Amino acid sequence: MSTASTASVAVTPPVAVSDRWTRYNATVLTICILGWAFDIYEATIMQLVTPILIKEWGITPATMGTVTTISRWIGLIGTFAFPVLADLYGRKPALIWAILGYSIFTGLTGFSTGWIMLLIFSSITRIALAGENPVGMLMVTETAPTKWRATALGGLVGGYPFGYMLCSLAALVVVPLWGWRSLYFLGILPALLVLWIRIGIKESPRYERVTAQMLKDGLKKQLDILSPAREYPRETLIASLVYFFYLFTWLGWSAWMPFYLATEKQLGFQTMGSYLSIWMFCAIFAYWICGWLCDVFGRRWVIPAFAIPAGGGWDWPRTS
Repeated sequence: MSTASTASVAVTPPVAVSDRWTRYNATVLTICILGWAFDIYEATIMQLVTPILIKEWGITPATMGTVTTISRWIGLIGTFAFPVLADLYGRKPALIWAILGYSIFTGLTGFSTGWIMLLIFSSITRIALAGENPVGMLMVTETAPTKWRATALGGLVGGYPFGYMLCSLAALVVVPLWGWRSLYFLGILPALLVLWIRIGIKESPRYERVTAQMLKDGLKKQLDILSPAREYPRETLIASLVYFFYLFTWLGWSAWMPFYLATEKQLGFQTMGSYLSIWMFCAIFAYWICGWLCDVFGRRWVIPAFAIPAGGGWDWPRTS
C-alpha cells in the first residue's frame, strides 16, 4: 500500500455501523450533547435573571419580552446560515465557529448596562446559538448507528433540559454570591469544548461525498436549501410542523416559567431555581426514553403518545 493510501485511511473517520455503537460515534454524540447543553445554558440565562433585571433596571416585563422576541428572530439568521457553512466548509469547522461565537458573546453580554445593550449582545449570541443546533444534529445523524438513530437524536435533544438544569443549578450558587452577571461570564467556558472537537472529531465522511457532488453541480446547487422540500414535500411539511409546535411550546415555557414562579407565584429566586432543576433532570431521561421507543416501535406512534399528554399538561399552571 502506498504512503498516500495509508494516509487516506488514517484520516478517514469510522463509518457508522448500522446496528451497534462504536467509541467514535459515542464520542461524537457526547460532544454534540455538550454543545447543545451549553447552547441552551446560554439561552436560559436571560430567562432566569429576568425577574432580577426588571427590578435592577426598572423596566417592564413587556420590555424583556421585546428583547427576547427580537433576539430570537435575529437568531434565525444562524439557523439558515450555519447549515450552508457546514455544507461548504465542513461540519467540524461550522460546529467550532458556532460554539466559539456563542461562548465569546455570552461572556460579553455580562457587561450589559441596560436593555439595549442586552438586546444587541443577545441577538448576536443567538445567531451562533441557532446555528449550533442544526450542525450538531447533522453530525449525530451522519455518525450514529442507523438502527439507533432516534435514540441518539433523543439524547442529543436531551441536551436542552441538561443545559437548562446546569444553568438553574449554577444560578443557585453564583447569583447570590456574585450577581447575575457571573452567569454570563461562566458562559465563556464552553469555548474549551472546541479543543475536544479538534482532537476527538474528524470530518463527516458524508460531507466529503456531498461536497464532491456540489462542486459538480455548481454554486447554485450548493445554496439550494429548498431542494429537500421539493424532493420530500410531505415529510418536510410534517417534520417542520412537529418541530415548530415543539419549539413554540418549549420556548414559551422556558422564557416565562422562571418569571411566573418567582413573581406570580412569589416563590423567590432560590425556590424557582430548585423547581426548574428538578423538572429538567426528569426531562433528560424522557428524551432518551422517547428516542429509544421510536427506534423500537416507530416514530408514527411514539411521538403522538408523548405529544398528546404533554399538551394536556399545559393547563396545570393555570388551574393549580
